[in-house]
Amino acid sequence: NILGGLHNGFYKNKDIEQKISRILESNILDSYKPGDFAEHLSLIMSLGGNVSEEMKDKFVSCLPQFNAYHLMSLSRGIRDKMWEQNRGRQGIKHRAHQDTNYHLVDEISVAVSKASFNLLTDERRKLSLLELSFLLRNLTERSASCDESYYFVIKKRLLEEMPKMQMLHSQHISKSLRIMSPFMEFPELTDCLLQFYQGVSDIQDVHVRGFLRFMNFCYKSNHRPGNNFLDIFAKALFRDMEKVPGLCVVEAGILLAAFNHFPEFLAQDIFSSSFMSKLDLELKQATGNRNYTHQLRYKLMVLNRCLVLQFPEYGVPWFHEAYCKENLQFLRSTTNSQLGAEVYEELCNALGGWRYVKSKSVSRYYNPVHYEIGLDESGSPVDLYTDGVVPDRRIAVQVYADIGYTQDTKRLQGDLVQNNLHLSLQGWQVLTINPFSWKSMYLSDSQARKQYLQETVQAMSA
Repeated sequence: NILGGLHNGFYKNKDIEQKISRILESNILDSYKPGDFAEHLSLIMSLGGNVSEEMKDKFVSCLPQFNAYHLMSLSRGIRDKMWEQNRGRQGIKHRAHQDTNYHLVDEISVAVSKASFNLLTDERRKLSLLELSFLLRNLTERSASCDESYYFVIKKRLLEEMPKMQMLHSQHISKSLRIMSPFMEFPELTDCLLQFYQGVSDIQDVHVRGFLRFMNFCYKSNHRPGNNFLDIFAKALFRDMEKVPGLCVVEAGILLAAFNHFPEFLAQDIFSSSFMSKLDLELKQATGNRNYTHQLRYKLMVLNRCLVLQFPEYGVPWFHEAYCKENLQFLRSTTNSQLGAEVYEELCNALGGWRYVKSKSVSRYYNPVHYEIGLDESGSPVDLYTDGVVPDRRIAVQVYADIGYTQDTKRLQGDLVQNNLHLSLQGWQVLTINPFSWKSMYLSDSQARKQYLQETVQAMSA
């Protein structure tokens, strides 16, 4: 596989990729079967090749013959092409400045979405569980915009086919759920997947990678999978940790800590000198991969913080003070610009001025605090900009945008829940501004919001 990364065991060679892309581009318009055409077009996009008008016309003629797998394959190529075009960092206002290829990929993506929905809602087609999982992945691979009904139709179809679940199906579904945008919890579907995993006869022999996608989804959706499954996952991680990249082990540890289920034997092994040496070696090997280095160092800091705050009895020391000071600007969190600005303005009005509200603070262990309020012994706000003033109590006002919540159940996502927990363990009182309540009729005007904040802070200071 030439499309892999540095630490997943796959070989990557850009020269070979370009040669393959040129060969595919020169031959793709020949007499291909629809399935072959879909896979080769996907490869061209993944390898950085250009989509021509002739390819698009051929795609349109083949589109009615594509099955669920072909559509998913195309979605992978579209995803990679959009990544190459830096879609995530360039807003829609910049699209007028893009070349023809940019718009051709857009047209193909829209057509794939329509074909997927038509296939899903065609009552003449009896789709298998594997085909349904392909259709779900087809949508989530490229974060395609679609009507919310698509998700609920496919969820209903998946639940109907759950008795036929096999490990392959669970992997496709778990990956799709983990990268879904907008993100949803789907509690019924999650519980069915959990029930399936716990019913697998040789579950104890499944490699830790077989659980990672599902655990990532549970973490993100803040859906606790249960102690029995967490035990199985922890033992699998302990058994396989030498066979997977260090970053994978560290991320898995964070998942366990999020559910407050981190056994001591695992803590001793991960924070041993031998495993730290393994991480040092990986960092040396990844000198040309800034993203991997950044992710590994940051995630190790988060896991270290989890152990210090949530499991102090394990005796793991805090050894990331220097890292946090060096990366303080990155660790300070920013809020949604409009919602955050509204909350800050109303906080200043409610407390008597800007000197009583400090933005972009951090806790002792460098958890981000959106807006800090300090209280004296009597419960009155203190001036946070006067040297020497030390509040008796601190309140963290966290303003997470609605994208930080599951869109179906309106639950705060796991990493944000974990941040709030860590603040509480450091003695902070945490006030999370719910964006759905903030925008409701109940808090529709400035006076109502000011009163809400005053009453809430007063109740917390009692």
